[in-house]
Amino acid sequence: MGLTALAIRNAKPRAKLYKLADERSPFLLVMPNGAKYWRLSATIMQVSLQSR
Repeated sequence: MGLTALAIRNAKPRAKLYKLADERSPFLLVMPNGAKYWRLSATIMQVSLQSR
């Protein structure tokens, strides 16, 4: 099941950054200052890449 709008809205900042993800990408990165960023992970030819 995917992330719901309610789960994203209720994501509160913690002391360290953390990810909210479902079984697929992209995932939501929640920063300690409360900022929320969407990130995408990909694997190309057995090399793991992560957008920054």
